[in-house]
Amino acid sequence: MILWRAGLRYLLRHPLQLLFAVIGVALGVGVVVAIDLANSSANKAFSLSAEAVSGRTSHQLIGGPAGLSEEVYRRIRLRAYPLRQCSGYRRTGHRSPQAGVDLAYSWS
Repeated sequence: MILWRAGLRYLLRHPLQLLFAVIGVALGVGVVVAIDLANSSANKAFSLSAEAVSGRTSHQLIGGPAGLSEEVYRRIRLRAYPLRQCSGYRRTGHRSPQAGVDLAYSWS
């Protein structure tokens, strides 16, 4: 209790120092908030511009352990293979709907 009284007495004897300390803390908090807002705005603008340039993706090609061969990718890119939907297990162990390209589809 005596420490609080001594601290309060010191601050009351030096009101200008107290004012500058409060202003300094307020400025520091304001700068941190402004930097955070600027970063958020820049990230959002980058996401929107990247989406405008490339468009939204609707599918994702994932290869197995060996990856996806260039020949398979070329065939998919040049010819629109039918999309087959099924349900399967993800790495999390939950059953979820999945879609895949049927490479064995016969065009005849």
